[in-house]
Amino acid sequence: MTITTVFQQGINKLFILGLIAVLGACGGGGKSNSQAAISSVGLSSVPASSIAASSIPASSSVISVMADTTPDTFSFTAVTGAAVNASVSTAAVTISGINTATPISITGGQYAIDSGALTSSAGTITNGQTVKVTLLTSAAPNTTTQAVLTVGGVTGTFSAMTVNLVGGAIQGASLNIATVVTTLAGAAPKADGTGSAARFQNPGGTVSDGTNLYVADTENYKIRKIVIATGVVTTLAGSGTEGSADGTGTAA
Repeated sequence: MTITTVFQQGINKLFILGLIAVLGACGGGGKSNSQAAISSVGLSSVPASSIAASSIPASSSVISVMADTTPDTFSFTAVTGAAVNASVSTAAVTISGINTATPISITGGQYAIDSGALTSSAGTITNGQTVKVTLLTSAAPNTTTQAVLTVGGVTGTFSAMTVNLVGGAIQGASLNIATVVTTLAGAAPKADGTGSAARFQNPGGTVSDGTNLYVADTENYKIRKIVIATGVVTTLAGSGTEGSADGTGTAA
């Protein structure tokens, strides 16, 4: 082998090494700069901060967060002793545990989001907003009415029970007594009639069902019924004679 041949082989080897170095520096072989660096030194040895954002391929996946429309459980405090045929509302509760606009609907009442207007139509609510429920109580005493609010499949029930009428008074609620006192019905001694045409003698007690007033007409030995709206008085039970016989109506 001549000196010229050895020299030529050395030149060829230097050229190949130089070409490899150039390819490694400019991303030869189809890899980006960062990919070439990672391939040559190992993934664990390259700090994430050393890879420029511009070197990330446009086709890289972006992590997405799935929509969550199932809120944390919520509840409303029940109301008792409410007035009949009255509008009652809950305290506002905060909806949490969702990350996107979530369906909201109600049956048996109305709802309001934050300080918005009451509605019974379906809508949407977002995380952190507040909601309150309103319903109309029953026209009958001692009766429960319910409204059910649904948010993203989770329900909360609000119930309100009307007052129980005992002894003619509305228990659990203030009585509104006018300064002017008039006679609803009655005068001595015992005739049925309307208003002041009816007669009572020493009435000893009353009770009401909200529509009628029942009077123990003690010395007439009768139980009388007064229709509150009209003042019409009739005898519900008792013959007007003292005794203890059972029977129906005035035969007792």
